Parts: sequence; C-alpha cells; structure tokens
Amino acid sequence: LRITLRDASGFGIYELAASGSPKELFYLPYPDADLWIHSAVLSQDGRKVYYCLQNGTILCDSLDEGTTEAVYSSTVVGGRESVPKELSPGSGERIYFTDLGFRDIGMIDGKEISWMWEKSSLDQADFLEQEIFEAVNGERALTGCSRYSAYVIREGKPVALTTLELSITAMAASMISKIALGIICVLALYYLLYFVRIFFQRSKLLARVIFVLCLAVGIMGVLFVHTALPKYKALMLTELENRIGDVGYLVAQRIPSDHLLALDSVKDYRNEDYLAVKERVDEMFFSGNGLSDFYCVIYTVREDVITVNYCSKDNCGARYPYDWRFEGSDEQEIMETGRGKIFTNRSSFEGSYSFSLSPIFGEEGEVVGLAEVGVNARQFEEDVNRLTADLMISILVITVVTVLLIIQIFRLSQNKGKEEDE
Repeated sequence: LRITLRDASGFGIYELAASGSPKELFYLPYPDADLWIHSAVLSQDGRKVYYCLQNGTILCDSLDEGTTEAVYSSTVVGGRESVPKELSPGSGERIYFTDLGFRDIGMIDGKEISWMWEKSSLDQADFLEQEIFEAVNGERALTGCSRYSAYVIREGKPVALTTLELSITAMAASMISKIALGIICVLALYYLLYFVRIFFQRSKLLARVIFVLCLAVGIMGVLFVHTALPKYKALMLTELENRIGDVGYLVAQRIPSDHLLALDSVKDYRNEDYLAVKERVDEMFFSGNGLSDFYCVIYTVREDVITVNYCSKDNCGARYPYDWRFEGSDEQEIMETGRGKIFTNRSSFEGSYSFSLSPIFGEEGEVVGLAEVGVNARQFEEDVNRLTADLMISILVITVVTVLLIIQIFRLSQNKGKEEDE
C-alpha cells in the first residue's frame, strides 16, 4: 500500500509495511505542495514521478535525469473542460488518470494521450448520464470507482462489480465468532442469576430493599431514555439547525458574486478571483469566531453540472464537477426560488452531514451560486451520545454508592441489635 504525503515544502510517496514505520520511496521538494499537489505516483520501474496539480496539469519528473516536463494539461473538447485528478501506474510506462470534467479515464503512454471513449460523440443528455470516476487502478486489471459503484474496464467499457463473495474460511470464522459470543452471553447471564439467588437466600430484607431501589432506578432510566433524551436531542438538533442556517446565510451574503462567476476554469486555482472568494470565507471560519467545526463549500451550476469552485479545506481546486443530477434536485429548487434549505443527517460516500444550502445572489438579484455550510453529523451524534453516556454512568455510580450505603447501614443496625440483645 502506497500513500502520498504533502507539506508546505514538498511531497513524497511512502510504502506502508505490515510492521515498522513507512518506507520513503522518494521525496520531491515543491513549494506549497500541500495546496498544489492533488495526487502523485511512481512509474512501475520507479524511475519517474507523475503528479497532478490543482490547475489541471500533470507533470513528470525523471529521477535519473533530474528533468521535469508537462505530459498533460487541461483542455476543452466539445465545450467540456478536462479536470484530471487521481493517478495510477499501469504496465510499462503507462499512467492512468481520472478526469472529472470529461467523466472519463485517460491514459498517458509516453507522449501519447488516449481515452476510454470518444467524448466529442456524446451529446449533453448522454454525457450527464455518465458517472464520474473518482479513483482508478491500472496496476493489474484496469478498475475504477465512482460515487456509486466499482467497475472493471473491459474492452473500453465499464462493467459494474455488484457482488463480493466471502471465502469459506472467512464465513466459518464469522460463524465461530458469533457462536462464541452467544455462549459467553449465556454463561454471563447464568452466573448473574446464580449470585442473585444466593444473595436473596442469605438476606431477604436487604435484598428486597436493593431490588426495589434498582427497579426504581431502572424505571427512571427507561423513562429518561424514552422521554427526556429524545426531547434533549431534538432541542440540540434544533439549535444546530438554527446555527447552520444563520452561518450559511451570512456566508452567502459575503461571497463576491463577480469573482465567483469568473471562476470558470480549473486553471483559475489561486488566481485573483479565487483568492477573493477564499478571503471572504476564511474571514468567517478562521478568525476565532468559534466556527472551526464547520465546513463550507461554494457551488455554481454550469450547463446543468453542479460544480465546486471553492471549499474551506482548499483541496478541490477551482473547478470540481459532480455527477449529481441537477434537474429536479434541491439545488435546482433553491436556484429557482432563491430560498435556502436546511438538511439534517444526509449521508453520502464522504460521510453523514447536517448542512444548509443558501443562495448567492448576483448584482441584479439573480441566484448565481450556492453556499453549503454544515458540520459532521456523525461527530454531532457522538457528542450527544457521549453526554448521554456520561449522564447514565453518573446515575449508575450514584446507584452503586447508594446500594453500598444501604448495605452498610443494614449491617450496622444488625450489629447494634445484637449488642442490645447481649
């Protein structure tokens, strides 16, 4: 397994071993590599490094000769702009790359560029039906992954991989682990009932008092879980939605629409217009306003393609097209009505998020883009569950302490009774 690590001074490719620290295969100095380098790979022979920049250029460095050349640069075909992203080495000197703009997989073989299919023959309807490949692997069989499925490329056509069969060993191991877990649970319940029976037989009065106390605590816990806890979560969720909506509205009002509309090419990354949009967003989220747990994405819609022009992580470039359907979507409704919407716990392959979509208006009052502001819904759920767990643990501790106090008081009263009888 190989990974690419980037920092402000350069980037490198490292090989992860089963044990020990990552092995550095190479390191290349490059100013602001953490911003500019999207992906990088070594050729199969290990003599060349290919890396894709956020402005749509793929460069090749010869480690032997110390030279650098551009082997591919973003182009426009049939009104569609190329947006290369992920790289993968193939056999020989071949390098494969995903292209988000062409919704295709390209191949670099020396100085020759070829594609899986001919893009100019696709009309707009057929083009919008295609999925975007997010990742590609050409080391053995040529495979690719979209947001929705995994594919193997055979004779220039993607064939979806819909099933994954487990080996007999894996299925047997899974079955054995489930049986062992069931046996452990049965034994634990048996011994718990055994000790409870012995306790009741030795001290009936004390056992009854403790039983009533535990029963009361259990009933309170059930009532809390089914009544108070849902109301508490609903209150927290309402507060989160209000906060997301307010922040999203403020961000949308601050985006300079003229600079946003000027971001119409992948080559605009970190130009004057890009930095103008970035500055307004950074002022909201990175100026000590208590919004560090929020994220922000700025969209425009170009030829019915939803396109990211800026994100707060600064890792999408100036043009990152999605293959979400615009027609009939929430984005289309907001663009047409000019009214924002709030979404709670929406899931995608990137995770679960709660966010708002707010319209960005142009100088003449028309909607020119969308501002998405949100938080990680899973993190929010974990925070609420952590607070709930802390509360339940506190109740359990108080119950245990109370039981111990009752036992101690009961024993003291028994000892005092014995002393009086003597």
